[in-house]
Amino acid sequence: MPKRMHIDKRAADIVAAASADKNDDLLNTVQCAKWLGVSVQWLENRRCLDQEGPPYRQLSDRVVRYHRGDVLRWLDKRKYTSTAQYKKRVEAVG
Repeated sequence: MPKRMHIDKRAADIVAAASADKNDDLLNTVQCAKWLGVSVQWLENRRCLDQEGPPYRQLSDRVVRYHRGDVLRWLDKRKYTSTAQYKKRVEAVG
């Protein structure tokens, strides 16, 4: 059985706690990692290794930003009502 990512366990709580008035914020990698409760390296690996991660915007060669609203929508897609649902998604992603 595929290992469940740590972020999946907290996705619903992060979405529920988000303030609608901040959805337009652009977060740098450090801010986004802190908000999600993951490491900076986790976010960087998702981008560099083309793995499933929150959507980001590449503003220049060295400037990456995460739009809070986009990240919230990504998290919202990670809500499951059963482990069978999660297993199907992980198997489909590969």
